[in-house]
Amino acid sequence: MPGKALVVDANILVRSVLGKRVPEVMEAYAEEVTFFVPEAALAETEEHLPALVIKRGGDPVKALAFLHGVVGLVEVIGADVYEAFEAEARERLHMDFQQRRGISKKIKPYGRGGQECHSKWRLPRFDSEWNR
Repeated sequence: MPGKALVVDANILVRSVLGKRVPEVMEAYAEEVTFFVPEAALAETEEHLPALVIKRGGDPVKALAFLHGVVGLVEVIGADVYEAFEAEARERLHMDFQQRRGISKKIKPYGRGGQECHSKWRLPRFDSEWNR
């Protein structure tokens, strides 16, 4: 097992199937990093991935098969592994949120020509090869 670890959430799992960059990054760092996926994140991905794939005109069965291939490359962990740290982590998130809330009024939203856009990132389009 490599010395570095990274916890992957449901959004990253979805992008490992629908995107291009996440699979490239995971493959590039597979020898150096162990990727951990909480069971809850995997369950959430399995629940929502078919609808996302259908919305993009793809085959949900193929997408779930690909997801299970990706899961073979990561370590799936149960809540028993991290539940002892959950309260502390939630407190850190709450404090971080409070700090950001204080400066958020000073930050202008990303966008053009006065258009407000909450995020400059969006999920990549579904790869057309899934439709074959």
